[in-house]
Amino acid sequence: MTTGGPIVIFCTQSDVEANVVRGLLETHGVEANLVSDVPHAVFPLTINGLGEVRLSVRAEQVETAKQLIADYSNEITTKVNKLLDRFDELETSLGYTFRDKSLLEHSLTHRSRANEDVSGDVTDNESLEFLGDAVIGLLVAERVYSQYPQRPEGELAKIRAGVISAGELAKT
Repeated sequence: MTTGGPIVIFCTQSDVEANVVRGLLETHGVEANLVSDVPHAVFPLTINGLGEVRLSVRAEQVETAKQLIADYSNEITTKVNKLLDRFDELETSLGYTFRDKSLLEHSLTHRSRANEDVSGDVTDNESLEFLGDAVIGLLVAERVYSQYPQRPEGELAKIRAGVISAGELAKT
């Protein structure tokens, strides 16, 4: 067995993720050192990709550490069983079969779930939420304009804003 200085085996932009991986390694007897460039403030995460957190281990423990991380990642991926595997029940209850199940997964995935996915294959629904908000805004604007063609633009904008507010949409 050779000995040597520390070797970086894992990089992330999240202190939380780095500490989870460090905990995994240390529970298996692999001592891991954490070095961070992350600007720490109120939240233990980066903004706009600033900073990086690196985990390093002794040279003789590199292979063990990499294998532990790979095994854990595979175990989590297997346990998570992508949402795609659970869509049959949803489709049955809705009486509708979706053509693009990856788009359905995308639409049902909250940002917190996407951030927890170790595979990196999960995308959150915020881009679709943005698109949906724009479509609702367009439809409501057209309806308000049709119903009140003589009203000035400022009034039409206030009516549209009132209709598409979160509180109003939650009532429907």
